[in-house]
Amino acid sequence: MFKDHANIINAISTAGEISGRKKLQKIVYIAKKLSFPFHEKFQFHFYGPYSEELTLRIEELCEMGYLNEVREKKQAIINIVIR
Repeated sequence: MFKDHANIINAISTAGEISGRKKLQKIVYIAKKLSFPFHEKFQFHFYGPYSEELTLRIEELCEMGYLNEVREKKQAIINIVIR
């Protein structure tokens, strides 16, 4: 369980920060296709690949204090930055 969480933290720390959950979903999907050790199951959704497991892990990591999501309002768009 925590190994999957650690893989997500490692990916985000390598990137520095990721601007938006959709972008994170796509990064992890592509990394998994390139044989990186992600185990989340993906399905195609409205905006491309989506993993409910990944969403739940991100929420758990935020609740545990390992990740921080910041809402930034730029013009009329609300952007979520994961750090």
